[in-house]
Amino acid sequence: MHQAHVAIAFKGVSWEHPDYFAFLVLQSIVGSWDRNLGAGKNLSSRLAEILSVENLASSLSSFNTCYNSTGLFGAYFVTDEKNAANCTYEVMNEWQRIGKQGLSKEELAIAKTKVKSALLMQLDGSSNIAEDIGRNLIALGRRLEPVEMFRRIDAITEADISRIQDEYLYDADPAVTAIGPLDTMPDYNQIRGWTYWNRL
Repeated sequence: MHQAHVAIAFKGVSWEHPDYFAFLVLQSIVGSWDRNLGAGKNLSSRLAEILSVENLASSLSSFNTCYNSTGLFGAYFVTDEKNAANCTYEVMNEWQRIGKQGLSKEELAIAKTKVKSALLMQLDGSSNIAEDIGRNLIALGRRLEPVEMFRRIDAITEADISRIQDEYLYDADPAVTAIGPLDTMPDYNQIRGWTYWNRL
């Protein structure tokens, strides 16, 4: 294995939590990217653009995994050994930037549109619709119609994103796992420190 595979996650929310859709929007803002897909530097995700331009990673995937009473929010990325520290810092710094510097209205609008598109894509075909209905009934006890999902997404503001970042990602204990060549990987205390301060 010639590259480091790193995952960093924070405590998230459950399926039925009021902040569920805000976390989906935050996931969209952080974005996902793979160097092999050919999108290059022209990406809507600020973090993906940084990783591409500075050649810090091969891929990035943000995730928001929900369970019955809790969840995991974070990112998984693949990087060269020499870039492990810088790549880890950029991921952590992006989460702090979103919360502390805020978002532009355009950045938030793009993220909302991407979430809506992804939700509609999941409903393409009768099998997918049946799966969605079953998942909703198990998780929520009722069907969540697309109109209601869109209404909840549209109601999300820049303040909501800053609030969940402050509540869940700021000065919090992340779960960190990594495999591969990790000689330059920051230790846990350093990563933990990046949840409330920038690197000097």
